[in-house]
Amino acid sequence: GFLWLATSVMYGIRNVLMHFAPDEALALIAQERVTVSNIVPTMGAMLLASPKLADTDVSSLRGLIFAGSLLPAPVREGVVAKLCPNLYEYYGMQETSALVVSTPEDRKQHADSVGRPILFCEVRVVDAQGKDVPPGETGAIIGRAAGTVTAYHNNPAKTAETFQDGWLHTGDLGRLDADGFLFINGRLKDLIVTGGQNVHAGEVEEAILRVPGVADCAVIGLNDPLWGEAVTAVVVPAPGAQVDEAAVIALCRESLA
Repeated sequence: GFLWLATSVMYGIRNVLMHFAPDEALALIAQERVTVSNIVPTMGAMLLASPKLADTDVSSLRGLIFAGSLLPAPVREGVVAKLCPNLYEYYGMQETSALVVSTPEDRKQHADSVGRPILFCEVRVVDAQGKDVPPGETGAIIGRAAGTVTAYHNNPAKTAETFQDGWLHTGDLGRLDADGFLFINGRLKDLIVTGGQNVHAGEVEEAILRVPGVADCAVIGLNDPLWGEAVTAVVVPAPGAQVDEAAVIALCRESLA
């Protein structure tokens, strides 16, 4: 709390939204000529869905910084087209702070990546035995930095699970390319095993978010006697939109295995 207060004073941040409301946020951007804002992907989706966006002057924005969760391509593309062309993203945890950063220049060559490790930070992608997987292959993301914590207070079981051999196990799935850029696939616990096949919930969500009229969605695995888990989507239509189940499934079949 003190850190946020100190940062606010340092940079002259004088407007605080206790509960994020997209219409109010857009009004403040126009009124205060906001230049930079740090938001999460859900906030970006809410801003894009706001009917006020078309009539709001957001030309003052020089950069939008995303963190907190997977940034789906439809949200990223919409933000660049309608809010601000300069998009930054960082990846990390409270235990490590930022480990990886992506800049607008990085986006030109690696649009889906969260970037490369920053100074004094290291990131690896490993298999179940803790060995590095080859570039391009998906595995568990582990990382460390100079300021990484080493334990959880009064929680030895969680500490042993998360902190191993000097590395923090993030619980996320991802891959590194040959240039060292990190790509996030989703959370380990969000992995759906259906009929013996691994399905990453984030990839399905990204496909559904491209369906016209869909404002948001969440993909989960429900118990199924035949498949073990059935890939199931909970879809939120945009205001006034009619979303047809068959159309969603048909469009997903075009882009998903």
